Amino acid sequence: MKISKKKVITLLRIGYWIGIVLDGLAFVQMAFPQIGLKMLKAKVEAGNEYVFAINLAAGLMLAWTLLLFWADRKPLERKIIILLTMIIIVWNICTLIFGIRVNLVPMETILPQIVMASLLLIYYAFCIIISFRMEDEQDGGL
Repeated sequence: MKISKKKVITLLRIGYWIGIVLDGLAFVQMAFPQIGLKMLKAKVEAGNEYVFAINLAAGLMLAWTLLLFWADRKPLERKIIILLTMIIIVWNICTLIFGIRVNLVPMETILPQIVMASLLLIYYAFCIIISFRMEDEQDGGL
């Protein structure tokens, strides 16, 4: 199946913007732990240790959000960011499953996030595959 360069760019940009929105939301949850814990219906307190750790992670989340925005400026040239984001998504899915298993968060709250993350992972894989195939076709299959 051949997809035009314009469509590949559009699909990549959609992927970047989905990530920007979701990561932006995650940043808010992390930068303001009380809000994040309420949204997750988590069964933990926002003690000093938690706030310290989650705020360290919030900075990384903000930086990744901005990285996705940067990648969106040159979608094809920076498509590797999608591949790196897939690593983060897999890690997050595993962490969410752990949270359910140890009874930190209710399954009914987290399961939709796992489903959404899994669908995004599939979408990102599709974007990576078509963008590399397009590149191979332009290079004459080399």
